[in-house]
Amino acid sequence: MAIMAATVWFIPGWLRTAEPHEGIMECVSNAFPEANVEFKAWDGDNILWPLSVDSADKEAWRFAFEIAMMPPEARANLTLVGHSLGGRITARVLARLAEHGLKVRQAILMGAAIPVNDPDLAKMGRASELPVLAVCNPKDNTLRYAYATVGGEGSVAFGANGTPTPCENVVECMVPTNITREAKIDGAWAKSQVLRDIANHHEKFYLEYVRRVRAGGGEQKEAR
Repeated sequence: MAIMAATVWFIPGWLRTAEPHEGIMECVSNAFPEANVEFKAWDGDNILWPLSVDSADKEAWRFAFEIAMMPPEARANLTLVGHSLGGRITARVLARLAEHGLKVRQAILMGAAIPVNDPDLAKMGRASELPVLAVCNPKDNTLRYAYATVGGEGSVAFGANGTPTPCENVVECMVPTNITREAKIDGAWAKSQVLRDIANHHEKFYLEYVRRVRAGGGEQKEAR
């Protein structure tokens, strides 16, 4: 019997949801060289943040249903990687799967734009064979300022500091402060270190850290 190849779904964040920006899928492939990588588009390009948040919560149901309909061996080889609102979607997908006793291989949340006290965070680890990796950044300017100011959800973002409440089967890790200096990024944000530091919510910085962790070069907290 042929062994099914590993698959990675990359679920992007706000205003990046219709198609991958230049170089993003290469970064995902670099982090998961052994896997088939798929970009999972969703309806999140509305300039109005509340509408995109509502769309993200609805799209999570669609992705969860798609995964639930997979053969068990396909789910067992599936890793979900979500950035920002894509991380929010990933957490909700896992929570819906957990409610039905289903699991994927693993999930990685990068700078997830979801409230730190959201009840789905306590459920998500039960839907992953390997520990869920929650990549956080206390200095993420988008999560610290923009999300906190206009998020309208009465809580800080999980993707900034993680959660003070232990989450079952979840490993939280913090992006190192030098990641914006060492990760490769193109375009306007690459022109100066100041701009890089301002744009430190960019998925390329998070993906570079995920690549290092998977290569054995990143620090993690213990699974809880």
